[in-house]
Amino acid sequence: MILNRFCIYIFALILTALALPILADGATPTKPDPMIDLQAQNIRYDMDDHKFFADGHVKAEYGDEILRADSMQGDLDTGDVVARGNVEYVKKDKRLKAETFNYNFNTEIGSGANAVAKVGPIFLNGTDLTSDSTQFVLHNADFTTCNAQTPHYYLHAKELIVQPGKQLIAKHVTIVLLGRKLFTVPSYSVNLNRPKETGQTFPMIGARKNYGAFVNQQFDLSRGSKTKGLLDVRLSTKQILQLGISYDQIDGKPFFVRTSYRLPYYGGSRTDLLVSRLPEVGMRFVTGDVTRKLTTTQDQLDIFSGYTSVLGKPKHPGGFNAITEVGLGEFAEYPTGISSARADARFLGWLSPIKIIDPFTTISPGIMARHSVYAGGKEYSVLGYRLSVGRHLGHDTAIEMTYAARSPSGSTPFQFDQIDLSHELDANVYFPVGAFNVILGGRYNLQNDSFFDSSLTISRTYHCLTPKIIWRNRFSEFSVGLGIVAF
Repeated sequence: MILNRFCIYIFALILTALALPILADGATPTKPDPMIDLQAQNIRYDMDDHKFFADGHVKAEYGDEILRADSMQGDLDTGDVVARGNVEYVKKDKRLKAETFNYNFNTEIGSGANAVAKVGPIFLNGTDLTSDSTQFVLHNADFTTCNAQTPHYYLHAKELIVQPGKQLIAKHVTIVLLGRKLFTVPSYSVNLNRPKETGQTFPMIGARKNYGAFVNQQFDLSRGSKTKGLLDVRLSTKQILQLGISYDQIDGKPFFVRTSYRLPYYGGSRTDLLVSRLPEVGMRFVTGDVTRKLTTTQDQLDIFSGYTSVLGKPKHPGGFNAITEVGLGEFAEYPTGISSARADARFLGWLSPIKIIDPFTTISPGIMARHSVYAGGKEYSVLGYRLSVGRHLGHDTAIEMTYAARSPSGSTPFQFDQIDLSHELDANVYFPVGAFNVILGGRYNLQNDSFFDSSLTISRTYHCLTPKIIWRNRFSEFSVGLGIVAF
């Protein structure tokens, strides 16, 4: 037993070494030091102290920064300016509006009152604003992707931290839909690099054959960019309360903690399994462009975990991505009643999609390895690989297909822990039907030439909101959700 655990740790260390990025030294670019280019109907300079006063359609340019206002005064030496009336600040994808704005072009630090901003697809406003070169902060702020004069939905936050091109972090957030407050959460975050890969904003309502009707809601527990967490709450007619909490990074350290209470598990050899983690803890090392959040209802680090879409536009095409995890936990499975401790080492690696043949076809290969040791002495290992191919067939029409092979050995006491299929084809077809968007998915068992599972998603976009209906055949599950455009 001791030897088995020792082998796990050695295996994990080897995989971790393979997953660590190679850092190259490079020179730090220096910031240019341009002069303020000032345009206005009336401009007055004080040649003694290099101060200026301007009014009437004032425009100040400093490198790639532009500041407009009805009137402006400032110091050419220090870079300090005070802008008043219809203030607008623009820099790349960062756009701010305010009644007044105090700003320093040299330090890029500023503050304003009654500010309105736009970052990527998100509109924001707040009572006061502070800004520097990396972020700006709004208080008593509203934010939304809806550009209607009266937004169909918005989120109100006591404090809103925006890091352009990176992320948005809101604290003490109230979600408002069609003028009605739904609920309040401690925090909420959006990845501005890939805003469509965020969590579930509105509740998911549905019914599942074995467990009755349910309401499922996810809450973001992240704190800044250093702590990434998710709370998953489900109320159902037969199980009453089910919940899970997962942290994949804690205070910038590569530690994870996952705990759950009787949550349904979308994997394994049975469709009615519930799993409790009591809890599971370990270390998680990430290399490459990995932004997706794990949930406690999915198999961790499987080939089909969906960390990347072969139809997407990766930040680094062909770049290598890898995740290594070493964990230890106590698990309980229902309705089998099986419980056991498990020590686990896992590795998942894949290439970001690259174009082949033509600009409309992409591929992404991936590999995985896993070894688990259980309290009773059982051991279970899986080696696998996949090849995903995506093809855009026209406007809003595409197909992606994955061939996957897994080779298990040993045995596990759990049914949720077993792989579904050793050899399979997984396909998703995206196509429009009138005003509706349809996703038809299926898994085909290559061992016995039969369909293993199928799914159907139907959605329609109404301005900024996208209601959707989902059917999962294998789990006999029907659900209705509400998505947000660009979230």
